[in-house]
Amino acid sequence: MAAGLGAFALGPLGPARSVVFVAALVPFNLWLLPRLFGGRALRAGEASGRWRTGLVYYPLVVLALVVVFHRRLEVAAAAWGVLAFGDGVAGLAGRAWGRARLPWNRAKSWMGLVAGTLAGAAAATVLLAWTEPGRHEVGFCVVAGLVAGLYGALLESQPLALDDNLRVPPLVALALLAMVAVGDGGGVALLTRAATRDLVFWLLVGGIAAGVALASRAVRPSGAVAGALLVGALGVGLGVPGVALFGLFFVTGSAVTRLGWRTKRRLDAAEERGGRRGAPNALANAGVAAFLALLCRAAPESTLLPVAFVGALAAALADTLESELGVLSGGTTRSLATLRPVPPGTDGGVSLVGTAAGLGGALTMSGAAAVVGVVAWPTAPWIALGGVVATMLESLVGATLERRGWVDNEWVNLVNTNLGALLAAAGWWALSGAVSL
Repeated sequence: MAAGLGAFALGPLGPARSVVFVAALVPFNLWLLPRLFGGRALRAGEASGRWRTGLVYYPLVVLALVVVFHRRLEVAAAAWGVLAFGDGVAGLAGRAWGRARLPWNRAKSWMGLVAGTLAGAAAATVLLAWTEPGRHEVGFCVVAGLVAGLYGALLESQPLALDDNLRVPPLVALALLAMVAVGDGGGVALLTRAATRDLVFWLLVGGIAAGVALASRAVRPSGAVAGALLVGALGVGLGVPGVALFGLFFVTGSAVTRLGWRTKRRLDAAEERGGRRGAPNALANAGVAAFLALLCRAAPESTLLPVAFVGALAAALADTLESELGVLSGGTTRSLATLRPVPPGTDGGVSLVGTAAGLGGALTMSGAAAVVGVVAWPTAPWIALGGVVATMLESLVGATLERRGWVDNEWVNLVNTNLGALLAAAGWWALSGAVSL
């Protein structure tokens, strides 16, 4: 956390000197810090090792943030603050009072998650205002800070082998950049009385729907809670159309998960716990879409954000159909990394039937979005194409990182939906020329 105080120097230093300042932290962490504090500066088990991941990854990731976001240093500073203070406070609170454990990661606690969210939100809010004085309204800084703090805490709580220094700051920075691009008015728009009223209504709707899903054994309790929150966010952002598209994804995904269940169990390719989805799965598949839906409410004049929203859901549905139907096809499955045949259900494996099913799912989602008026009809094919390409890239991640145990399936799903949103938006932007965000 002490190292996070360096984030407050980015604004006064400016882009060029900030790069030099953060670059100097790399040799400082490698050689000087261990000599000053000894083993206390190292993670458990790293004292005897040559590669000290925490000391190396931390300054390298911050340096990458400063270089990439040199024109928006407040984004880099806020993401650094979430990493330093959110993660640090979460660890302290978890050790002191963390008796109730998270259902998706028994090594983490609810107290740590809440404390990390609040500390990260406070750090991000202050740093957004401090780094670029007068650039953002207070309301925007508060909303963006809360989003960054919660997102960072959720990312840090995931049970992944991938170092949290590598996964938290980049995704938090992208979320902040999206909010910064929407503008200050967007942050204020999400704090209005009308938005609060809509949130209460859609949370009630989501709670009822979650209860039905829980009773039908389609989700676990944590999945029901996450689903209700997602419906609330989607309803606030896009109203009935947004919730309807999420419903299409959930119902279709649940149906194909149960299809051919005995065959999938025999092939050891069935979802765990009878296919009942938990909170990590729900958030990984629909969290990006929910966030983009809220940005649509913040920037109702946008033409690009709805495309990105549908792209995230199209990639999620395509991936689900590829996985659940491809394994039943009986055809040849090949690893996307080596192109060699692999057993059905292998991480990163693709088949002709599965890919065709994924394309059908992406087209279904993008077509439905056009029917309900979220996007225009000419946009639908390009969104579907982006969704399928995202699943191919996700399969490559699965064939490499997931098979080595560096990331889990939920992390791969999160990569997929992020790619689906980015590819759909980038493709439409390239085809349509200059558009408003």
